[in-house]
Amino acid sequence: MNRILLIGLFSYCLLALTGCYLHDDHKKNDSHAPTTVVVVTDSGDGGDDDKNDDKDTGGDGGDGGDSTDIVNCEANPSEINEFVRVQLTYGLLYEGAFLAGESGGLLPLNITAPAAAGATVITVDSTVGLVNGQLLSYLGTNNRYSVGKVVNLSSNSITLEDPLLFDLAANNTSLWNFYDDASHANEAGFKALADFGFNTAYSVLEPNKVHLLLGDSWFRRNGETPFQNRLLERLPSGSVIQNEGIGGHSLCGLLGRVDDAINTHNPDYVWINSSINDFFDGVTQEQYKDRMQTLIGKVQAAGAIAIVMDPAPGPLNQSTDDGITFTTLSRRYATQILDLLAETQAAE
Repeated sequence: MNRILLIGLFSYCLLALTGCYLHDDHKKNDSHAPTTVVVVTDSGDGGDDDKNDDKDTGGDGGDGGDSTDIVNCEANPSEINEFVRVQLTYGLLYEGAFLAGESGGLLPLNITAPAAAGATVITVDSTVGLVNGQLLSYLGTNNRYSVGKVVNLSSNSITLEDPLLFDLAANNTSLWNFYDDASHANEAGFKALADFGFNTAYSVLEPNKVHLLLGDSWFRRNGETPFQNRLLERLPSGSVIQNEGIGGHSLCGLLGRVDDAINTHNPDYVWINSSINDFFDGVTQEQYKDRMQTLIGKVQAAGAIAIVMDPAPGPLNQSTDDGITFTTLSRRYATQILDLLAETQAAE
């Protein structure tokens, strides 16, 4: 009987401590406070449909079902070395979020006349489904993808903010919209992201190495892996990609499983992507920086090179419970990554 009472008392204390951890996460001024969160882990290859199409609320089944883990999201940032930064927010993606009125899904656009590298105007047969300010993905005749931002539309022409990087052929397989929905790129968009990531990291990439993708549904969504597929096409010969993308995960979830992923795959490079689910979780810029620094530190301690993708532009018209817009958070997160990189460079 005494043993049963002791077990019951222990369980009560454990629950009380868990409640304290949850409470501490809302102390916005204490960015180092440990946080206990429930992480839904997809144990199969299948669905990871996210909240508002990004925050994972349980998946759609998958091969092995979902498991629920308690993760102690404690950031312990220490000094880190320089890492590779893939500049998205203020770089490739122009801070361009999904806009009201633009077509989602994958919208092929029919180019009616070739467009040369350096041009800013593309002639098409129709601009229905497009809006000023949205992002487009394009594929050059050199089989390279990139992204442009629309600044003007007519019935049969598109004007981009920056000149084309490559020649475009006259066809319907070279130009698309970028976003599938407010939180995800479409297939062409993810291919453009992969090409940009490859180009950014090119100087440190070597053949016959293992690449770990550690992130959310931008790496694996509903069993689809367009970023991985395109990246593997571009990487040096003998490269292997291990995809640990789980829809709905924030940096907290990544911290909870990075050690197991590294021990399992022994990677040479770890590609890190996390932002949209951090928006939904109301993660402050200080928490984001501490968690990212802790994650990079774990990667570097294992002897791997960290390749860190900037935050995605925050979905419009959404905000945290504290009233901070996702757009503001995406800018703040991007600044934290830039600051982290600058700190590592200053220390050398």
